[in-house]
Amino acid sequence: MAGGSDKKTYKENCKLLAKYKRVIMGVCACSWLVRFGLRYSSVNWTWHPVGAAAQFIIYGLVWSTFNSHAVPRWEQSGRTWRHEERERLEDGGGSLNSPGLIEYCWDILYLTLTVQVLASVHSDRWWWVLTIIPLFCYCKVVYVEACHESVVGRA
Repeated sequence: MAGGSDKKTYKENCKLLAKYKRVIMGVCACSWLVRFGLRYSSVNWTWHPVGAAAQFIIYGLVWSTFNSHAVPRWEQSGRTWRHEERERLEDGGGSLNSPGLIEYCWDILYLTLTVQVLASVHSDRWWWVLTIIPLFCYCKVVYVEACHESVVGRA
């Protein structure tokens, strides 16, 4: 049986995921409405689909990371999963406010939302800001390798 902190973590994660699902869907709807409704003449059919595809891939990866981190574990009772059975929470899942990978995912989500708003209001060139994400990952890997070699030495 889960303790109070597991139940609290589970409820916080559910609220946070529901809130950001609405935020992402709202920003997507507003940006598409602005872009294709008010600024249709400025749509670049070369770069806009590329940026939109990158944005949806990023949203999918971040969202799947959040869901896999926050998944709760339920106690097995042998019956079907009904709403009453949810009282048998065994583990509330990981907190979505924890440092590490989840913190990077929040940064990526905020950056992608900002880029989507700016690209819909101003220019498709804002999609290029999304290249910061793989560049940061590359620099992080190179830095970790350089630190590892300087501490351990070459083999």
